[in-house]
Amino acid sequence: MSENKEKRSKIKRTSELQVYKDTLTLTLKLYTITSEFSASAKHRLGDDICREVVKLFDYIQLANKYPEPEVRSKYLQGFIFRFERLKVRLRIAFELKEISLKKYAKLVTITENIMHQINAWRSYTLNKTM
Repeated sequence: MSENKEKRSKIKRTSELQVYKDTLTLTLKLYTITSEFSASAKHRLGDDICREVVKLFDYIQLANKYPEPEVRSKYLQGFIFRFERLKVRLRIAFELKEISLKKYAKLVTITENIMHQINAWRSYTLNKTM
């Protein structure tokens, strides 16, 4: 029991994680960008994008809360699933000309960085189970 307490005390606060900070940056950018969508896209696609990006914080927080590799891996996989859904919606918004090429390029850079961090965290977690 004390070993489990010790593991939990070594865990960083979620808000200190770089992936959390980068996801927050992405979220703020997406709220700004979607507020500029046309009326119909704002209420359909824009709302969907904002819902998806906010859900990512739940997965980061849960993955950080549970140090057990099997549990953590489950939440990181959930993040990846939600993140891929978000990326598809961003691509649709770009194709519909709701997001400019310049803004889309910045979003792609941020999303690639986030995905790299999550994949590294997941690999590290999976290697701990071996």
